[in-house]
Amino acid sequence: MINIKKVGNDITRMDFTVPREKIGYYRFILESYEGMGVQTTKRGSSIVSWSVPNSMMSEARSLLDGLISHENLKKNP
Repeated sequence: MINIKKVGNDITRMDFTVPREKIGYYRFILESYEGMGVQTTKRGSSIVSWSVPNSMMSEARSLLDGLISHENLKKNP
């Protein structure tokens, strides 16, 4: 499951799990789209957070859904 939470007036955070060796790949993909969002992780964790402007949420969700489908990732419970 992708956990989605509004964290401000203009920002939504999406939390999900990826294999640790893929964390850098997901950061590269997200941040290659100008202004789409920023990725953070907790040290030693495979839980990834994407902070996305609400105006880009539809595009970011489509991107993440495509990556998950392509990579067959385990989603957060």
